[in-house]
Amino acid sequence: MQNFQCEGRHCTRCGEEFPATAEFFARNKNRKDGLVQECKRCQSQRAKIWRENNLGQVKERLKLRQEEKAKLVTLDHLKQCRSCWESKPLSEFTRNPDTVDELRNICKPCDAERSRRYAQEHRPKLLLRYKFKSLRLKYGLSEERWKSLLLAQNGVCACCFGPPSSSRGFVVDHDHETGKIRGLLCNACNLILGHANDDVKRLHKAIEYLERHGE
Repeated sequence: MQNFQCEGRHCTRCGEEFPATAEFFARNKNRKDGLVQECKRCQSQRAKIWRENNLGQVKERLKLRQEEKAKLVTLDHLKQCRSCWESKPLSEFTRNPDTVDELRNICKPCDAERSRRYAQEHRPKLLLRYKFKSLRLKYGLSEERWKSLLLAQNGVCACCFGPPSSSRGFVVDHDHETGKIRGLLCNACNLILGHANDDVKRLHKAIEYLERHGE
């Protein structure tokens, strides 16, 4: 059985030799071998430089293309979803002021499914983001400040020196009169202080009670 090797050819721009295949050279039906003379890498670099030097022209072309598409959408009262590729009534698309037709490129059902899938795949990250957003709004506590507090406590509850007592993790303990943040507590310790209304005497009495009935 014979082994056929693909003939190589040199790029007219960079001079490097590549196999004479469509993998390395774009097709051109007007040439005898059906391939352009520049390799794909050089073509891509040249196109990038042209776009950077003619940014205004590129934006104008893109704007005209979008306007033409918007006209077709207006005439047919339909728009093709870029996710399911079905042509649907304009009412099936959410508004988006940043596009020419002021509509999103994916329909409402596909948008909802995409959001649901994203929330499912990134649940831990989203929960963490929501947590720090809530802390910032409620206590003015940034993520960096929260992490520095946890580091100062060696990653344990500032009251019992134990791990978190629930899946919620540590909660922020603050002075209800001044609003000053005192530390990060496990949920159990936070509930104890909350039910005792931060009353030191009551907490001492609770300790004495436990000691009296400890045996």
